[in-house]
Amino acid sequence: FIMPQGLQPPCRIDQLSFPLFAVDWFAEVRPDGEVWSWVAYCGGGGSARTGVRNNIIVLRNEDLPFQISTGDQAGCSVKIYQHPESKRMWMLVALGTTVKRFSLSPQCQFAGEVNVGEKCEHLAVSPKADQFAIGVGEEGPFKVFGMTEECFATPASLLYTCKSHTKSLTSMAYSPSGDRIITAARDGTAQIWKNGKVWAGVRCTIDEPNDKKGRPQQVLVRGCAFADTEANYIVTVHSGRKSQAYISMWRLSPGNKYKIAEKTLCSPLPATALSISMDKKLIAIGVADGSVILWDKTEWKPIKTFQGVHELPVTCIAARPLLDSFVGEDIRFHARTGSLDCNTGLLTLETRVPKKTQMPSDGSRGFCGWLFFLIFWTLTLSIVIMSLSSMFPHVQSVCTRVYDNQGLGATVVCFFRGDILHQSVKAWDSSTSCVNHGLVQPCRSIRRRAGK
Repeated sequence: FIMPQGLQPPCRIDQLSFPLFAVDWFAEVRPDGEVWSWVAYCGGGGSARTGVRNNIIVLRNEDLPFQISTGDQAGCSVKIYQHPESKRMWMLVALGTTVKRFSLSPQCQFAGEVNVGEKCEHLAVSPKADQFAIGVGEEGPFKVFGMTEECFATPASLLYTCKSHTKSLTSMAYSPSGDRIITAARDGTAQIWKNGKVWAGVRCTIDEPNDKKGRPQQVLVRGCAFADTEANYIVTVHSGRKSQAYISMWRLSPGNKYKIAEKTLCSPLPATALSISMDKKLIAIGVADGSVILWDKTEWKPIKTFQGVHELPVTCIAARPLLDSFVGEDIRFHARTGSLDCNTGLLTLETRVPKKTQMPSDGSRGFCGWLFFLIFWTLTLSIVIMSLSSMFPHVQSVCTRVYDNQGLGATVVCFFRGDILHQSVKAWDSSTSCVNHGLVQPCRSIRRRAGK
């Protein structure tokens, strides 16, 4: 990972091989009380035309990531969700004119697609896991499709086609109860929908004119979210094309009208993205200069601004879902970000660097540290060489093959987990949906020790 000037550990920036368009972060509360972290990134750079591949990356706790190639289509939106009854984990990804579903329990497997018929943009999933909404087109329409765990397909699944915005959507989300949808658009409005119809709406404004003639600015609502569990409050962030950004809180009043409760200048530059935590306490805001703001919704004030996280505008952001500790984490990150600079930011309010990554104040290891370092790696290399020397020809024959399929293609990946060398196939054939019905499936296991 890299560390931009001005960003201090334990925050960090991880480099990826492709531009990022979307990120989602979900907290799974397990029956035994453990809390698992699920993160998904998607994006790309045109694949065959540019040499920059289109990919989806899924992270579960501290496990090895799943990486899925999406061929010539770059994912523009991704959502992870859990079915409230079966407790199975799922992921939806908007790719081109389709929404594809993947099962995350127990492995990442392709599980159907819905042909939307138009270019897909922003994606939202109902907490009941019975429907999803997808933005389409340049004038702000979106479609709502029904789904079940058993069926995820186009026939008879379209529930509503909704249109009221006059410009393209920038954000959308379901209410915690799942009966309402909020959308934000470049037309300066945020609208709340119920049963396929506009139920309420707000118009965001900027008081400062955009030039000396006093003409009003064009307002773009860059993000929106329901701000409480009853959907009595919503939050928006808006700005002009090149002007300062405001974060606003709106309160539901009689007559299904949301009235302004708070409006605060949050950045001298335009905002580009917004995310709110699952517990509705933390708001994360991305800014055009690549900086990130963490905002306390309860106190209604900024907690911290992280400067220079990205070299380009923040394209996507995800606030930490819950404050609970996740399984295996050493650092409690509070936001994850993405940008077209091919980097992902992991930002935290903590100042303590985990002991295993701490160094002496002068940057040296000290005599004992260097002695331990040399002994450890000498023994490690000796064991590895002895273990692999007898099995290298077999490993080479298994792990260097590359499959060329029509469609999205496939590669063989080998990695060690414990004392087992696993061979995993990442594949997607356009004619048969998924090779072996799974994008990432262990296909072979080889013991490290000779003869096993």
